[in-house]
Amino acid sequence: MFYLIWHTGIRSGTVCALDISDYHSDDQYLAIRNRPETGTRLKNRDRGEREINLKRGVCEVLDDYLDQNHPGVEDD
Repeated sequence: MFYLIWHTGIRSGTVCALDISDYHSDDQYLAIRNRPETGTRLKNRDRGEREINLKRGVCEVLDDYLDQNHPGVEDD
């Protein structure tokens, strides 16, 4: 989480609102989406929606985390 915040400058609440489907490893970007229906709102609501390009090194860390450490479960 810290690594992602450090390299992108996004808010910690935005990181917590991310779903795995928001990460596009092959194209190296995050799709930041407001989802009020699921309780994961962005501070700036729909105006906060955007795509954030990621460096290869950040993608490698995310890929490793998802492959090796992600619990593979969904929260409520």
